[in-house]
Amino acid sequence: MFKVSSIQYTKIGETPASPHFIFSLMAPLRLGGSKRTYAEYAEPNPATDCLKLFDDVDDSRGLPQTWTIIVRIDVKFPMEPRYHDKQHFILVDTTGSKIEAISYGNNVHRFDTLLQQGCKYILKDVVFGPNWGGLEFRNIGHRFEVTLTRKTRVEPYTLPLQFPPCPKHLMPFHEVIRQPNKTFVDVMGIVVHMEPLEHVGNRLYREVVLMDARWHLIIVGIWSDLFCRNFQRWYKARDEKEIIIATMLRRNSTHRCLESSDHTSLDFNPRHHTWHQLATVRRIMMERQNLRFINRYLEARWAYLATVLPH
Repeated sequence: MFKVSSIQYTKIGETPASPHFIFSLMAPLRLGGSKRTYAEYAEPNPATDCLKLFDDVDDSRGLPQTWTIIVRIDVKFPMEPRYHDKQHFILVDTTGSKIEAISYGNNVHRFDTLLQQGCKYILKDVVFGPNWGGLEFRNIGHRFEVTLTRKTRVEPYTLPLQFPPCPKHLMPFHEVIRQPNKTFVDVMGIVVHMEPLEHVGNRLYREVVLMDARWHLIIVGIWSDLFCRNFQRWYKARDEKEIIIATMLRRNSTHRCLESSDHTSLDFNPRHHTWHQLATVRRIMMERQNLRFINRYLEARWAYLATVLPH
C-alpha cells in the first residue's frame, strides 16, 4: 500500500513514481461502500490547500505530492486526436514560471470544459510528479509535471493580481540545441540579422538571427502571420539591434532552428530581470560593427542544410 495525500491506494504493479501509478489515482474508488464518479469534486483538504509556486517544488520528501496552485492557462493544447484520452496544458504561476499539466482518461472532457486558455484559476489537489519526457513527449522541459486528477478542484481566480507579461525563465541558446525535436522554448536575444523573405508552400517565411548574452547565435523562423503583424518593427529591430523575447518557439532539429507557432508571442525591448546582461552586449556590438562571425555562422548552416534537404 502507498499513502498519497492521506489516502491509501493499492499497488497495481507499478511504483509510486511511475506515470501508470499516477494515472491510477484517477480510477474510480469505492470508499465507505459508495461509488465515486469521475465528475465529483473531492472535499476540501486543509493539508493540501496551501499554495505552491512552481520553483518551490522539490523532491526531497519524495514524489508524487499534492498541492494547490494559482495559475493562468498559457496554452491549452487539443485533446489527443485518436482516443481523446489525454490533454496537455501549459500553466504559468504568479511569478511567471511555467510547468506542463496533463489530464487523462475520463478527466479529459471535464478539464477541457473547465479550463480555458488565458483564464486564471485556483487548482486544488493537483499532483506534482517527475517529468516523464524521457519516455513520453512533453511540450516543454521541466524537472516536474502536474497531473490533473478526479480529485482536482477548479475555482476561478478573481483577485486583481497581475501575472508577469514575460516568462520568468528564458532558455540560453546552448541549452536550446539539446532540447528534443518539436518541443517549445522561450528565449531572449538581440536581433542581429534578417534573411530575405521566402515562400515556403503557400506561406511567407523569414529567418531571423538572434544572439544571446554569451554571443551564441540561433536561427528563428518567423511564419507569415506573426511576421506581418510586426512588419515594420522587425526592420527597426534589425537596424537598431533591439532585444526581443519570443515565447513558445518550436524546436526544429532537422533544420537546426526554432520556428514560430500558433502560440508564439513577441515582446520588443521587454522589461525582464535579465535584460541588463544583453544590454551590455548590445552596446559592445553597436560600437564594434564587426559582424563577420554572423556571416560565417550562416555559411556553415547553409552548408549543413545542403546535406539534409532534398535538392
